[in-house]
Amino acid sequence: MSAWWRQAASLVARGEVSVLVAICSITDSAPREAGTKMLVWKEGQEGTVGGGNLEFTIADQARKMLGCGTAHRFQSYPLGPLLGQCCGGRVGILLERIDGRSIAWLDAIRDAEDASHPYAIHSTLEEAAIARRIVDLSGTTELRGDADPVHLTGSDGKPVDPGARFDPVGLSIVERVDPRPLLLMFGAGHVGKALAPILATLPFRLAWYDNRDELGGSGATIASDLVARVEAAAPGALYLVFTQSHSVDYELTRAVLRRGDFRYCGLIGSRTKRARFEKRLRADGIARIVLSRLICPIGSIGLTSKTPQVLAIAIAAELLLTVQSRVEISAHPPKAIHGS
Repeated sequence: MSAWWRQAASLVARGEVSVLVAICSITDSAPREAGTKMLVWKEGQEGTVGGGNLEFTIADQARKMLGCGTAHRFQSYPLGPLLGQCCGGRVGILLERIDGRSIAWLDAIRDAEDASHPYAIHSTLEEAAIARRIVDLSGTTELRGDADPVHLTGSDGKPVDPGARFDPVGLSIVERVDPRPLLLMFGAGHVGKALAPILATLPFRLAWYDNRDELGGSGATIASDLVARVEAAAPGALYLVFTQSHSVDYELTRAVLRRGDFRYCGLIGSRTKRARFEKRLRADGIARIVLSRLICPIGSIGLTSKTPQVLAIAIAAELLLTVQSRVEISAHPPKAIHGS
């Protein structure tokens, strides 16, 4: 998942205009899902809406918007011969100009992402602007695994068919977002160095730590008390443990399991290491049901090579499998965290 809002905010800070391209609807087959975003500016582009002629056409239209005052444009694209696409479906695309007037809601999205709470982006297309508010969905049922991530309704409140002709003014777009989960990774050895650049391209917020001063240039944060980082982490985080020391590995693993609110706890090592750790952890009061959630060995998805690069890919795949499903949250009234 691209952190498009950070790039957009960076461009605004430099006085540059960009255009946010968002897939708001799909009908039948399409190369990307609803909610996919691509940011386009004069000298660059971040993200993809599927490549091919569709992306080329949309990027060209986005760059034409950079030089004019058009605030937004909504268009439906058939994925057929006209675009040289063979998907056969249709996508509804919103193109939106991002400039200094966008700072407030970009900051609100950044805050929601940093809080790692599910949230919704409510957008209403007006004549020359988009009215937008960001709503915190913590404790609601609005983000379920079977729920469509984006909903479109007209000014009359009825669902909109993106393939039909309609007046985009008054169109309401509600996108539900499950933010990138926090991943704490302990260890800046060979596996950590191979895995960090992969994670940078995936939907995780990486906090990478090591306690060895000589690895200060690796990209990891050097911290003398690694267990304190576990204890200070937000609920629902993921943890990877592969330090240079079995004793440090044990202390970190015990700290994560004692919390009990982790989404994933992966420990590098053999089945023998796991058995030894489990014996000690049970003696330290860790319940068997919690121990059953410990992943060790990590990256056991069928690849046999133990090289750091292959293991890093296997671990990344295992993490993605862990977080690919949206979570269902118990009912609670939604709370707006920003309005415009």
